[in-house]
Amino acid sequence: MELRSQNENIQHAIAKYTKEEQKLDSEMKKCEVQRTKMESFLHIGRIRDPKKSVYVKNDEAKNRNKKLLMDLEMCRARLRTLTSFTPTEQELAERMMTYREYLSNI
Repeated sequence: MELRSQNENIQHAIAKYTKEEQKLDSEMKKCEVQRTKMESFLHIGRIRDPKKSVYVKNDEAKNRNKKLLMDLEMCRARLRTLTSFTPTEQELAERMMTYREYLSNI
């Protein structure tokens, strides 16, 4: 008798948890359907209003281009500085001749 009541209790528990599992499965399926609907809605929203994303991308591009222009200006200034302090080929040739003349006079 005792074995029979334990068996019934076990079957009752199994049935209870099976119902709970089925309930959770159905809720998960509903959530999955809602998630899919939301994703498709968000995707459609992006397609319908592409100007918003373009606007954001334009602002990002403008900022990126401003930084690039500033970097280019700095590079150009550095090159000007280097060229103003770097002798040309003609100046080097003249200085070499002057130095050779100096050495020959010693």
